[in-house]
Amino acid sequence: MLNKPVFFLALLCLGQAEVQAREATADKPAGVSEDFEFAVDAMMPLTPAEIRRLRGLVEGKQEAINEVIAPRATTLKSIPVSLQPGAVTPSIHLVPNHAVALEILDVTGAPWPITSHIVGDSARFAVLVPDVGDTNVVTISPQTVFGRTNVLITLAKNSTPVAVTLKADAEIEHYHDRVTLIVDGRGPNAAPPSLVTLPGRESAELLSVLDGVQPGAATRLWPSEARIREAWRDDDTLWLRGDFLLISPAPYARISGAGNISAYQLAYTPVVLIYTPDGETKQVQLEEDQ
Repeated sequence: MLNKPVFFLALLCLGQAEVQAREATADKPAGVSEDFEFAVDAMMPLTPAEIRRLRGLVEGKQEAINEVIAPRATTLKSIPVSLQPGAVTPSIHLVPNHAVALEILDVTGAPWPITSHIVGDSARFAVLVPDVGDTNVVTISPQTVFGRTNVLITLAKNSTPVAVTLKADAEIEHYHDRVTLIVDGRGPNAAPPSLVTLPGRESAELLSVLDGVQPGAATRLWPSEARIREAWRDDDTLWLRGDFLLISPAPYARISGAGNISAYQLAYTPVVLIYTPDGETKQVQLEEDQ
């Protein structure tokens, strides 16, 4: 025989079960069988609130997976390229979801048309030459977060291909979004001999000047003529950048880039003589104060 506490506990449990059964029966639409309810629970076991929460979790994970990893800064870069055996292969740094424009110029700064290209890993890197006639531009888009390959580019009237290493890395701080390759040869569109760049004399500082970057600890100067876009002085060395031809004094080195822009390295002087694209010869003062 059950003792009293156990007896009353059993009655309480039976009462609660009866109440729940009545509530379930009251909520059930008329004519709905228990088999139907069982089938619904088996096919859709989640409540509407649980479905909404699950959908939010899935969308949050998809957003995190597809989130673009934004690098800190983009850079424009000019790279000298030698076609001689044993020369160092230039490298381009890329990040996912960002395209890079690769422009090829000859030693005079003239566009060098591209005739063909082959990419080592086309599944990881998409390399496209626009179908617009004689173009000197290649666009490159990485299809992977991390990867490495190379591309071989054949230039018009030149039997030696230009090799470029491609590196994709989602975690780099700086990546290239426009790169200019300056090939040490004369292409079919080469400028007249009087405007030829002095080959083999380029330095890291001169390439920086061509990109509009201050060379080392040089001091900024202010030219009286807008054709000289930038000028810097580093002790006895003068650096000039712009769309002009330097007449005097004679430079130590010169290199030409995109947009008819040239960079010069020469002995410091406060006055230079230039020839502009307008056909004018001008004397330009270089001031230390703006």
